[in-house]
Amino acid sequence: MKRRKWSKEEKLAILKEADQEGLEATLRKHGIYPSTYYTWRKQLRLEGEGGLEAQERRRKDGHYIRQLEDEVALLKELLAGWEMEIALKDELLKNLPARQLAGRQGSIPGREKRHNTPLRGPGDEAGQSLVDMWSKQAPVLL
Repeated sequence: MKRRKWSKEEKLAILKEADQEGLEATLRKHGIYPSTYYTWRKQLRLEGEGGLEAQERRRKDGHYIRQLEDEVALLKELLAGWEMEIALKDELLKNLPARQLAGRQGSIPGREKRHNTPLRGPGDEAGQSLVDMWSKQAPVLL
C-alpha cells in the first residue's frame, strides 16, 4: 500500500465516519490499516485535535552522530600523538652512531636465558651476544 499523508481534517472525518458507519468498512474504503486508525484515535483522546496534525519525522540518530563525531575527534588526537612519537623515535635513531644500530638487528632481549644459545650479529665482538651488547648500549626510547 502506498504511503500517504493525511491532514488533520481528513483524520477527524475518518474517525467520525468509523464511529458512524463501522470500523471495517471505513478502513477498507480509505485503505487504512487498523493500527493507523487506533493511533489516530489515541492521539485524539490524549492530545485533542492538535495531536492529529501532521508531524515531521524526527531523526533519532542525532545523538548517535554526535557520539561518532566525538569518537573521530578522539581517534584523531590519538593518531597525532602516535605520529609525533614515531617522528621522535625516528629522529633519535638518526642521531645514534651506526655501530650501535648494527648490534641491535635481530636481537631478542632475554633469548639467551630461555634458550642458552647466544644470538650473534655482524658487529659482535668474539664471544659477545647481541643481547649483551644491547643491554650495555641501549638508550631509552620513548
